[in-house]
Amino acid sequence: MSIETKKAFTLLELLISIAILSIISVIIATIVIRSGFFFEKQTGLAEVGLSNRFVLDEIATQVRAARQVEENFTGNGQNFTTGLSTLILKLPSIDASGSTISGAFDRAVFYLDGAKIFKKVYPDAASTRPKTSQILTAATKTVSFSYNNASLASASAVTVSLTTEKKSATGTQENTDKIEAVLRNY
Repeated sequence: MSIETKKAFTLLELLISIAILSIISVIIATIVIRSGFFFEKQTGLAEVGLSNRFVLDEIATQVRAARQVEENFTGNGQNFTTGLSTLILKLPSIDASGSTISGAFDRAVFYLDGAKIFKKVYPDAASTRPKTSQILTAATKTVSFSYNNASLASASAVTVSLTTEKKSATGTQENTDKIEAVLRNY
């Protein structure tokens, strides 16, 4: 009679295999977790960068269309004064065909309230420009408007410096940008 031997794993071989698989699993999990943190950080940086570009482009577009920087304006009972965190622009009113209306002006106001930058447009009664109130960003750390002339009515350019931030589990991502725009009448 012959004794048949069956091939099988020994307990020691199974323990070694499990240990190797555990080490490989820990390495893969570490790589995946670090990749997730890196992805979240890069996504946050991209978001604050895009937020800055959007806000600065919107302000620059309105500055280029403006006739003048105004010192004070009251719209719907809210008083605004141009300064470091507020910008009031006097824009030519437009008719239904997009042509300017002589002697009529709309106002665009950009201002910081907490971490939000607001844009409010107050059209003249004759204008077809829509009245708007929108939040351009809610992630502002700092905004600063500066003018190339101490007399705001004579200012020909506006410089805007903006820092936005995003807080996440990986920390705080910040982006600072600056833009200068020249008014239409210069």
